[in-house]
Amino acid sequence: MSDIEKSIKLYEMMQGRCAKSGFSGRQAKVYSEMVELMKGCATADEAAEKIKNSKYYTLPSAALLQDKLAALAKAAGENNMPEVANAYSQKVVEIEADINEMHKTGYEQTAGNIRTEYLATYQAFGEMYSNYFILTSASALDEKRITHARDDIKAAFGKLKKPSSDFKILATDKNFRQMVPASDAGYKDFVEDVSAGKEPDFAGEMTDIKAQHEQEWQTISANKEKIMETGKSYLAKTKQARMLAISPSSKTGKYTFEELV
Repeated sequence: MSDIEKSIKLYEMMQGRCAKSGFSGRQAKVYSEMVELMKGCATADEAAEKIKNSKYYTLPSAALLQDKLAALAKAAGENNMPEVANAYSQKVVEIEADINEMHKTGYEQTAGNIRTEYLATYQAFGEMYSNYFILTSASALDEKRITHARDDIKAAFGKLKKPSSDFKILATDKNFRQMVPASDAGYKDFVEDVSAGKEPDFAGEMTDIKAQHEQEWQTISANKEKIMETGKSYLAKTKQARMLAISPSSKTGKYTFEELV
């Protein structure tokens, strides 16, 4: 097999690999065109020179970047980040119009800034559920914990930016739903309660706690003499002493105790 045949075979394999991946369509097309270009050459050196003096000298790099950007745009779209997807897709179009655009990287900062707002919204949504869980499981006696959770939920509303600042709209997005480790019924309660600013009846719970405490105190007060007599009787049967614990000499041994006089 001659050098030119080897070169053509190599590019045919590269074309096949890119076509098979499903994500490298532009590269597959470029390599296919390069194979046709090389078929008219007698030697590998002639093919290299021909490629060097044609658009195919830089086109593979541009195609690689465009395929990468297209994949990023697809992923962003599937995660409901349309503006991020648009930033990547727009760059693909710009490179298509002018190959020199592939050297300009401003799109990375643009996409990154937009993506940060999306990620901040995801984080805020997750914080809402975490604090909702704290609220729904907290005791009315834990006022500090309740106050912090309540304030954090309110603060999180102000952090919702993209793809929407509306909590109810975000709650219908499957990507946000997947963030919350709750059953469908639990998720429904979370969305409805947070939307309405609803929380457990801590005031009512505190009233019940105070009533129970008062009832128990009255019971204790009414049986004060009996309780004291029981205590005295118990103390008479016990002996207070200071003891020294002696560790065993082996792993399977037992501790022994000596009274200190």
